[in-house]
Amino acid sequence: IAGHDADDSNGAALYGSGATFALEGTSIEGNESSQGGAVYLYGGGLSLLRGSTIADNAADNYGGGIYATGGAAILVDEGALMRNSAGETGGAVYLSGGSTLESVDGDWGEGADDNAPDDINSSTAGAFTFGDGATFDCDVDGCR
Repeated sequence: IAGHDADDSNGAALYGSGATFALEGTSIEGNESSQGGAVYLYGGGLSLLRGSTIADNAADNYGGGIYATGGAAILVDEGALMRNSAGETGGAVYLSGGSTLESVDGDWGEGADDNAPDDINSSTAGAFTFGDGATFDCDVDGCR
């Protein structure tokens, strides 16, 4: 899923409201929007990214790769989020409103592949940066 521009809207490639979906071996690259350059998730759905890549996406404000709010849950299982950027924060992922993220052996980019200005930003806990092979859990209180 590549090359979409949502101008002043959210989630150029995917917009999910309470949706549950799985992406396996999928690439989402080169998309642009106001928030959630590639993916915008709202509501209690579960998003599984298994062996998928979210790269080179951009958001004017928050969540260059993914913007998650309203209790959305994300599982990155051996996926890659790299070279995404946000004008404000949450280069790869921005979490708010009770949303969560779990990474199992994820590649969050390093050096030239890094996300900007950070990998993950929680609306209440701030910014977090990881590298390749990262396993962690995040919610609005932070990542551990």
